[in-house]
Amino acid sequence: MPTPQVILPNCLDNAVFDELHERLNKGLTVRMNFGGRSMEPMLHGQSDTIVLEPLRPGDNYRPGECLLFIYEGKHIMHRLLSVKGDTFTFRGDNCTRKEVVDRSALVAKLKGYERNGKYYSCTAFSWKAKSFFVVNLRTIKNAIFYLFNREHRKQLRWYYFVALAILMWAPLNGFDIKLNQYVLNIRLDHLLHASVYIPCTFFLMDVPWLRRWRSWFCALAIGVVTETVQYILPYRGYDISDLVANMIGITLGWCVVLAFEHKYHKINP
Repeated sequence: MPTPQVILPNCLDNAVFDELHERLNKGLTVRMNFGGRSMEPMLHGQSDTIVLEPLRPGDNYRPGECLLFIYEGKHIMHRLLSVKGDTFTFRGDNCTRKEVVDRSALVAKLKGYERNGKYYSCTAFSWKAKSFFVVNLRTIKNAIFYLFNREHRKQLRWYYFVALAILMWAPLNGFDIKLNQYVLNIRLDHLLHASVYIPCTFFLMDVPWLRRWRSWFCALAIGVVTETVQYILPYRGYDISDLVANMIGITLGWCVVLAFEHKYHKINP
């Protein structure tokens, strides 16, 4: 027998949750309005109706399934990433953060959803195929976004600048590396110069007085200094074209940092 539709609020004390748990405990399927953007693009907040089925003793939950669970006093429905014993790790398809809960926090499993009057099953191949693509794309995006975490930058910062100094000042000519070749009509040495300076502003963005354009200006100064020092090194050669390549790489990296920093803070306010 179908149950009346109830709306899922974001407050644990709401009486609706008592009704939700009561219906699930009776083994009934519950239809609810789904809110929020954490599961986009698979589920659309405020417009989709999700269909939840009760959990059964002995059920084995597989990564990729979507479950309703309680986390920090809130009911959340996200995708299961991994299971280790009684520890479950979840993440929304549109989120960078993960939630780790134990088995006792699980409430229900997503059976399907309704959109524009049409029902879609979460066991269908189309749902699983699209979910696979969305989850892996989010994992790739998160790998980029995690680099913008301040602690990660601090750990990598000095490794980068030490490596940069070695590349710019060490006697690498003894390796007989041919840099006068062309890639896409660009000299290989100019391309390498631009590439190694792209991350420079990224590793300067945590310095309090180096915000926005100041990080770009400081990175340009580093590019000028590292190239100018080559003028006094007998085993290295100073080239104005290399200096221009340094500046191009720094400017490109600065633009990328601004774009990704804006996106990161938009997702993680």
